[in-house]
Amino acid sequence: MEKLRKESRQWQPIWAGDTGYEKFEVHGHPTHHVVDLGKRLCTCQFWMLTGIPCVHACAAIARVNKWPEDFCHKLLTMESYKATYSHHINPLPGQQLWERSEANRPLAPLVKRKPGQLQTKRRKDADEGGDSYDHSLASIACRKQHEQTRNTPTRPGKLPLRRRSPPPTGSASFNPMEGASEATATRLANFLKFVPTPGFKPPRKK
Repeated sequence: MEKLRKESRQWQPIWAGDTGYEKFEVHGHPTHHVVDLGKRLCTCQFWMLTGIPCVHACAAIARVNKWPEDFCHKLLTMESYKATYSHHINPLPGQQLWERSEANRPLAPLVKRKPGQLQTKRRKDADEGGDSYDHSLASIACRKQHEQTRNTPTRPGKLPLRRRSPPPTGSASFNPMEGASEATATRLANFLKFVPTPGFKPPRKK
């Protein structure tokens, strides 16, 4: 009741002008409601369903300087609670000491499989949160990527990399005279014959 009393401060009751000072038009957000303190009714139907005055009724009750607890249903009072549990409760023995019945033991109904694929995903309750991933963000990202690709100027593709040929092995021999004419081969042989080797010292003549 304390929570309803605090929330009722946001509503403004206006007396309808009746002689009993019981009918009010309560203004607030998002709409107005009609409260009848004599019949204990409100157009929001909360008072009628629960037996507890709603926030609109609490605002009207505060206008007439009365307590909301006095307008609750009599079944919600402490006197009714004590009257309900005033009788004694007979004691019962344990389940092992119960008398055996001669009738057949009831069995659980047979489980019938529903048509279609069997669902293995657990069904979530109403108070549980849904999927934390927002699928709308993926569509925005895809749209931005598409616009960026469309506005980007076309560039030539990269040329494929050429692999270098492996160096010749040591066993392969190179002949510089191969493919040369006889005269060219003779001149090259005479030239290489008289070219001194760097750092080579000829032996002394005895």
